[in-house]
Amino acid sequence: MKDCGTIKMGCFIADHTKIGIGVLINTGSVIGVGCNIFGGGIIPSKYVPSFLWGSNAGVFNEYSNEKFLKDVKSVMARRKKAPSAGDIQLIGDVYKITENARKEFMSMFSNR
Repeated sequence: MKDCGTIKMGCFIADHTKIGIGVLINTGSVIGVGCNIFGGGIIPSKYVPSFLWGSNAGVFNEYSNEKFLKDVKSVMARRKKAPSAGDIQLIGDVYKITENARKEFMSMFSNR
């Protein structure tokens, strides 16, 4: 994360991410693609890497790329849409790029 130098900054929530009712998000937080944050209370970190499910209790699990793509296709189908080949490729690339960040994040919170 980088200090952007602004006085006020909201949060950044990537595509296909869900935030549960009552979840508190700090200003300047960054939540990656395909996350599901639930359980109310404050998120335990200002950065949540892509493809993680978890709660303020600090228990996070990886959202597999295959399951994520299946869910994306299902959600988009309800809107009579489908992900393009480019969308699917981009999702796969983001999944690979963020793999180390996910592992590091999960190891931080599994040692509590």
